[in-house]
Amino acid sequence: QSHDQRRLLHHHHREGFAPGSRWRPSAALGAMTTVDLVEARIKEALPTTDLQIATADEDPNGMHVSLYVVSEKFEGMSRVKRQQEVLRALKDVMNDGLVHAVDSLTTKAPSEVV
Repeated sequence: QSHDQRRLLHHHHREGFAPGSRWRPSAALGAMTTVDLVEARIKEALPTTDLQIATADEDPNGMHVSLYVVSEKFEGMSRVKRQQEVLRALKDVMNDGLVHAVDSLTTKAPSEVV
């Protein structure tokens, strides 16, 4: 897998991971990347119209991620509430130590996208 492929989110789910299930390293390590897991968790929790996930250049394994999330659910929500929704969706991957930090988090409602 090239560096660019690791940095960008693949907009698909891989086999071996059932949406809604708790991720277990022994069961899914070979089947999904950390970025895939982040995508799955966010899409399970929020109806997204745009989702972009990037890892830090020096961290191709996805332990530090930057997120851009557009969701209908964000309409009328404060910035803090939106961020809480996204971070709540990532709670298990963060608790498991797969993601150590969300370096940047941009959340928008579809009406705010130019």
